[in-house]
Amino acid sequence: MIVEEIKSYIELANLARNMENLANHIETGDAHFNIACIERFPYFDGAQLQEKRNKAIKEYLQMLIKAFVCSCKFIIDATEPIVFEAIDSSVVYLCDVIASRKVQVQLLPMAKPLYDMYNEAYAKLLRSQLKENATHLEKLKKSIFHGWVPIYG
Repeated sequence: MIVEEIKSYIELANLARNMENLANHIETGDAHFNIACIERFPYFDGAQLQEKRNKAIKEYLQMLIKAFVCSCKFIIDATEPIVFEAIDSSVVYLCDVIASRKVQVQLLPMAKPLYDMYNEAYAKLLRSQLKENATHLEKLKKSIFHGWVPIYG
């Protein structure tokens, strides 16, 4: 069981690094777009660049949701204290990546199934007397979602 939990932690850590790289690429692309507009204005057509940025933002948002889901799922499945610590370090890293980004994205609505998963993970952390870990998970939630609304689909 511990091997699977460690694999989960590694997956979460890789996802956090991929998010950081994608955010950096978006920021670099934004800077290049602004420079190109300045150099070629008024003849510059930035439609293609905006389309690429929109795709990158969409991918970034998907990664945010996946990171949150994985964090909650891995916490729910974790059994070993060392795994809780490892997951928490990834959650803290994710929060740092989100806080340090210059890419501004809107907070997302949280669907009920995600809210329930979050509550289960949060409760498990509190039962395990890992209040600081629970605080970090809550910070991650608040940096991605503005709240939950019933979304059925």
